Amino acid sequence: RATWCVLGAAILTFCQTPMVRAQVPLDNLCGKHFRIMTHASPPFINVDTGLCINQRCPPEAFGRDGGLSYRFIMEDVQPQLVRMCSDAGLPPTVELSWYVAASDKTSAQGAINTVCNGDFAANQIPLLINGTYCPSGYNNASAANDKLYLGPSPAGTCTFVNDPSCVSPGPDMVIGAVHVTVERLSQLQFSAPYMNVQQTIVKRPEEGKSIADSFLNIFLAFDGLLWLAIIIECILAWLMLLLVESSVNEDIMPGLNALYDTWYWVFSTLLGGADKAPVTVGGKIIFCAHTFFSVVIIATYTGGVAAFLTQQASVPVVTGFSSLSSGAFSVVVRGPSWDSLAIPPDYLGDFAGGNSNPDVTPSLQFKYLQVVMRASQSASFTIFTTQRLESRRRDDTALTTDRDTNPCNIDGATLGAYDLVKCGSDGPEHPDTMIFDTPAVIYELNLRKNRTGVCGLVTVGKEFNPTGFGIGFPFNSNLHLAWSEAMLNQIGVGKIDSYIDEYQISQNDNQCKWQEPDGGLAMTIKEMSGLFTLTALGLLAACLHSLYERRLYRKAHMTDDEALIEIEKRALAKGKEDDGEDGVESDDEAEEAKKEEKKKKEEEAKKKKEE
Repeated sequence: RATWCVLGAAILTFCQTPMVRAQVPLDNLCGKHFRIMTHASPPFINVDTGLCINQRCPPEAFGRDGGLSYRFIMEDVQPQLVRMCSDAGLPPTVELSWYVAASDKTSAQGAINTVCNGDFAANQIPLLINGTYCPSGYNNASAANDKLYLGPSPAGTCTFVNDPSCVSPGPDMVIGAVHVTVERLSQLQFSAPYMNVQQTIVKRPEEGKSIADSFLNIFLAFDGLLWLAIIIECILAWLMLLLVESSVNEDIMPGLNALYDTWYWVFSTLLGGADKAPVTVGGKIIFCAHTFFSVVIIATYTGGVAAFLTQQASVPVVTGFSSLSSGAFSVVVRGPSWDSLAIPPDYLGDFAGGNSNPDVTPSLQFKYLQVVMRASQSASFTIFTTQRLESRRRDDTALTTDRDTNPCNIDGATLGAYDLVKCGSDGPEHPDTMIFDTPAVIYELNLRKNRTGVCGLVTVGKEFNPTGFGIGFPFNSNLHLAWSEAMLNQIGVGKIDSYIDEYQISQNDNQCKWQEPDGGLAMTIKEMSGLFTLTALGLLAACLHSLYERRLYRKAHMTDDEALIEIEKRALAKGKEDDGEDGVESDDEAEEAKKEEKKKKEEEAKKKKEE
């Protein structure tokens, strides 16, 4: 709430009356050169830091697509600033050059600390002076003279780090995926926010069962040893009934047919529908014992399979932020490692591991978890920490996920937050989720989906912790006023909205979103596929065997007339072969022969009847 109050007040400052325009100072803007500190953070800042020389990044480092924030500043805000200077009768020149931090080139906090400290040193930890962090150490009388911010340099000067022509030793501002927070408002002066951002949770999609698992699902209520015992009991009952009943029970088919007929009797009894009754005392005892066994097994299996399938459907899953605050599921964020068993610990929560170290600057997400735990004693997060979001190879080059490259299988790779979640498996040694900015998450997951064809990660739950992206300036520079007016002017004509549509980073563009099942727990056809498969196989076997039986039955019950016709056909065919005839007797001749033979048979039958 405090953050939104501050942001709202900042916006109101530039939207109340036209008189504000006259109060915006431009003397420190027009005809000046600004050094911008940034950090690699797609899709907002797309920069190849390998092309940056002595921390300065030329236009080539940003390629054809420098990212949303870069393009917004260079293509929209800078021209607007030039127009403002021209309208005021001042030099219509506003030069911008871009720099990255000396060590961590992907951290927003590292870029902020560089501006805050007033130099380009590799040490990005905020200076601590008089018990407070910067801006006490920057643009303050108590700071060292070489740290004072004296304003931007004249246009055409200050072209590299430590250039003696620079008016101030450090950067003039920080631009990127920089959240405006209450803590940072005590470090820098911020412009009005140019984009609203919230946090979202990323997790692995629930792994679907394999075909084999789905097929065997209905059998998993009993273990393998119990199924073996049931089969052995059925075999014993079958052999004993064969021995006792097959020779005296007229319901049992004779000969070898007694084998499968008795087995059917045993199996149908197991399923609750015996097809015959025993006639001997011994057979009745066997039948009663097998029937009792079958009733108990069926009742136990019915209850067991229901409980088993219900338990499978009710396995807890991550559904939102509340799933993490209980500690039941772990989360990975960018931040330092620590000993959670120390007294007192450096940070709250249960530290579970990761690939970070104690010197990594805490991220916005890490700090948010700490704030939640301080505000609520019932909240306790299981936290993994990492140094970066992206994965890196052994030689520290970027590791991109595509159809041919899986970071999980690269030896020596240092996994970032996304791949720590993706490559993990259920268990305490791997993070279940991660938290990061929603637009950046949607951009990354869509990019991975387009490269691989599948959603290896999905977003889940509602967004939370709203903030805004803004530009940070040294305190008392008054630069934030003119820059805010230029940004608000361009936001008002829909520039940011058009960029959001172009980069496809709204929730409507999210291709990898977890869908919570509607209607509560429900069985699906996949979970019962084994039952349908067995039933289909049984029906298919029955159809094939019935066709075979029908053919045998037809031969066994052929009438005398049909048999005689069949014999004559065979004799006729044999005669043609003996005579060397090539053709086949015409249909009329064959029909005539049949009629003569039929007439002869009818006369013989009539004569027999008269006799």
